[in-house]
Amino acid sequence: MNFRHRLKAMAPAALLQWAYPRTMRAFCIGTPKSGTTSIAGIFNVNFRADHEPHEREFIAKMREHFRGEVSDDQYVRWLQIRDKRFWLDMEANCFLGHRPDLLRRAFPEAKFLLTVRHPERWLDSVFDNNLNYPATLGPGEAGWHEVLLRPADFSYSAGDEPLRSVGLYPLAAYLTYWSRSNAEALDSSPTEDVLVVETEQIDGRRAQIADFLGIPLESIAQDHGRHNVTTQKHGALATLDPDYVEESIASLCGDELARPRIAEALSR
Repeated sequence: MNFRHRLKAMAPAALLQWAYPRTMRAFCIGTPKSGTTSIAGIFNVNFRADHEPHEREFIAKMREHFRGEVSDDQYVRWLQIRDKRFWLDMEANCFLGHRPDLLRRAFPEAKFLLTVRHPERWLDSVFDNNLNYPATLGPGEAGWHEVLLRPADFSYSAGDEPLRSVGLYPLAAYLTYWSRSNAEALDSSPTEDVLVVETEQIDGRRAQIADFLGIPLESIAQDHGRHNVTTQKHGALATLDPDYVEESIASLCGDELARPRIAEALSR
């Protein structure tokens, strides 16, 4: 933590608000590869916005909490101290999707954007991401895989053989995470405080996003294409039996896909 961050972490919130007025308090908490980088991109022109600041530190704390080494109260307090260090208007961060109920407790006044992709399109992207940045690469990757994907909870089935052969986790690990993450994000806050936005529709829904956050439309920059697009493709999804994928999505994600707010966002 640099000296400036230390001073801000110790300062009363009222002083920070006087020195660095916040226009809003908002988070984007979609899954990895759901458009969180794009959300940061359309806000960081006219607002203090960032995408996963100091991500390694966050992953380490998230992992400690997941393992029971940090209590809920300690985690909430850490979130609040960390928030003062950065003092952002908008933070887009998939790791904030770990225990969104505690994020809500830490910031009861906040608004949340939930970026979503259809599970099949999301699988294609997250498979590429996991192959390009495997858990063996370092503690950061290993940490978020352990907490979010939770591969230790799942066993490979016959249909997962193509995934196992290239070092990916069972299909159920990914789809269970997709379902759990979106369910927890929606269940942790009142309906009026969460806006669901489909990844490909971020730019087209700028007006709705601005209205939701109570800011002028012109303050949100127009996107110029998707951000953080994976360029090294592996085609792992195409190696799976399509019927196995379809049945797994229906079984593990069906309830969330049927939620009116997710169904409406994905149908646009």
